[in-house]
Amino acid sequence: MSKWMKHIALLLLTALALPGLSGCFETPEPEDLPDRLLVQAYLWSGAPAWDITLQYVNPATGAQRAASGLQVNLTQGTTTILLEEEVAGSGRYEDRQGQWIIEPGLVYDLLIVDGENRYYASTQVPYPANEYAINSEAFSVGDSSEVLPSYIEVDWFDANAGQRPGWYKAAISPVEQDTLVPIAPAKQLLDSQAVYTLIYEEPVQESSLFIFPGLVEYYGAHKLTITAYQSAYINFADAEPGTIINLGSDAPGNIVNGLGIFSGFTRSEIIFFVED
Repeated sequence: MSKWMKHIALLLLTALALPGLSGCFETPEPEDLPDRLLVQAYLWSGAPAWDITLQYVNPATGAQRAASGLQVNLTQGTTTILLEEEVAGSGRYEDRQGQWIIEPGLVYDLLIVDGENRYYASTQVPYPANEYAINSEAFSVGDSSEVLPSYIEVDWFDANAGQRPGWYKAAISPVEQDTLVPIAPAKQLLDSQAVYTLIYEEPVQESSLFIFPGLVEYYGAHKLTITAYQSAYINFADAEPGTIINLGSDAPGNIVNGLGIFSGFTRSEIIFFVED
């Protein structure tokens, strides 16, 4: 038998043997894969910890169920508190006693104990959009424009900036919900720049914004709410839900040994007025 024939015979024997060997190294069926813990834990500055949701997720189907009865510890510095389940079986955990008020700039550590499994994460609550400058506390959509500006400009000190600016989202809402006086539609669009105005309905890396007539529908007092976000949350929120489950350790988020996100948010509020 030639050298090449011996190689071919060896390959054939190997191929015949593989089906028998495959039973020794069976790959688990997708439905047999164990559920994974998905963490969505958010700290809101100025309030106790109340927004921590834990779920088990099936990697094959995406089916979710509450992760109930786990030990959830929140640590700041050298002090640790135990978070309790909001309602038995809900998978939502909170500081029910109101032991802490979450503060901006502080670092918090999260530990979740599920039997022999432990999950860790750490986050620094962002600083608010404070030390802001505003060109006017009121603007006009009508005849008062000779006295009042036709827009409001808000600039704030970006205390969350590292190599890039921090992330912020802004929203406007009337203060007196019971006594709303609508602005005539024609006056809402008097300023041609209104179509170019961004009020940041999604988080952006900016530290200023403009409010033009096209952004408000009523006269009177309004509240501008600016929410500071963390980049880790942005990466998590932008990911497709299936991607988070299927990528495993490469999935966006910051939970060690698990999936999901532990992040903080801080809100700032500025009152301004809309006049005729």
